[in-house]
Amino acid sequence: MIRRSSFFTKQFITVLTVNFFSLCLVAVILYTNFVDDYKNNLVAVLDNQSTLLASATSTSVLFSDTNTIQELLVAASKLPAVLTATIVDAEENLLASYAMSDINDFKALTLLDEGATFEQNVIYYRKAIMFENDVIGHLVLSASTKSLEEQQRNATYVVLSVLVLSMLVTYILHWRLQRMLSKPIQQLIALVKFVGKNREYSRRIPDQRSDELGELFK
Repeated sequence: MIRRSSFFTKQFITVLTVNFFSLCLVAVILYTNFVDDYKNNLVAVLDNQSTLLASATSTSVLFSDTNTIQELLVAASKLPAVLTATIVDAEENLLASYAMSDINDFKALTLLDEGATFEQNVIYYRKAIMFENDVIGHLVLSASTKSLEEQQRNATYVVLSVLVLSMLVTYILHWRLQRMLSKPIQQLIALVKFVGKNREYSRRIPDQRSDELGELFK
């Protein structure tokens, strides 16, 4: 079917195809960068919160003051997006924990690496509690990633909208350009056929143009 199409149709399909893949590539890059930046911001927030909480509880962890640790974890509930908070000693014995009223799932610390771990709808952040350069315990915070998923959906909608709009604008502009070029060429082909058939060499194309095609038609 493409082989039987006109030159302009083939050119039009080629331009649309190239633009489509180019726009898809740009859209994927922008989407990936956006998601990565949002994840990095979320990790940075949890890192700041865990650093503050680890510093505040270090003395209490050193003396195994579970009451004070529990009070500090309850205070940590006021931090944005925090779902659970857990503190263990250096042997990973539980000292205190906190969870929102509808959360009762604590992640085993042995399954978590230092730093951020992303799982379904949740990010876990593990932080070592230090005292004079010694690890005396560990703190694990968990936060919801629903805001990240919402931002991912919004970014997807924006990327798709821009992609569709760009393809539509490309289609309209190229269609208009194609008509501007194909109409006089079709007139020239018709004139050549007419002159070849009727031998009327004085015949001219009535459409006057000031561009290169106009020079060709003279």
